[in-house]
Amino acid sequence: MISRLFRMFQLMGCLGVVILLGAGCAKEEKRVKDLVKQLQGDYAGRSAAREELIKIGSPAVSALIKACASEDGNLRWEAVNTLGYIKDPQAIPAVLKVVLGDDDVHARWRAIWAIGAIDDGSVVPQLIKSLKSRDDKIVWNAAVALSAFDRPEGASILMGGLQAKDDWTRWEAVNALGRAYNEKTVAVLSAMMNKVDKNLRQEIVLSLGKIGDTQALSTLISAISDTEPDVRWRAAMALGQIGDASAVPALKARLKIEDNDLVKENITETLAKLEKPVS
Repeated sequence: MISRLFRMFQLMGCLGVVILLGAGCAKEEKRVKDLVKQLQGDYAGRSAAREELIKIGSPAVSALIKACASEDGNLRWEAVNTLGYIKDPQAIPAVLKVVLGDDDVHARWRAIWAIGAIDDGSVVPQLIKSLKSRDDKIVWNAAVALSAFDRPEGASILMGGLQAKDDWTRWEAVNALGRAYNEKTVAVLSAMMNKVDKNLRQEIVLSLGKIGDTQALSTLISAISDTEPDVRWRAAMALGQIGDASAVPALKARLKIEDNDLVKENITETLAKLEKPVS
């Protein structure tokens, strides 16, 4: 009789633990849902919610995955951003869907960062496979995303984007080609310099600097005399990235007549780098 009562109390104790655990899980789930909802609030509220969700970690991933499919582009941005900090691989399919198909460029670009942060080695193969999609949007977005991994598989697609009618696609192509390029990229970007506006020119010189090919020297030397200071300082910085001392005379000549402080600063820094004695 005593042993039966003891076993009954044991069972009741276990049941109580289960009930308490269940209540705790339900409370945590509600807290996560409330925090995800708060990601749609004001800046201070979003920041606080984001930090709390990151601390919660994997238990928050399921709710954030659902938020990736929200009709609210700002919430999708917040969701992929938070998932990028949590770094749980179970979020990869949801974030990859934003990378490949989201019409909101802000959410898509943040998702590209997030997918790189979460990557468990499976992302690049999926992006390469997506280059064969029948959906042109998916193909383009996959090529842009691959550039963030410094992968060249989408370079020819990105080169095609330089001929797009809309400014954004051309800018995106130029930006991505600074990381994913082929043997024709430098020549094609250089040829564009005299045909495009300030915004695209400054992005071209940045990409030429990242590529680091000496073929770009004449283009960048010309660009340090561009009518726009935002192009000039970037061109000076890009020459420093390439690191060819043959640019020194042109940089010194420009420095003598330059009237913009930021351009002067970048020319001076580049000259210090190019004229540094080889040890």
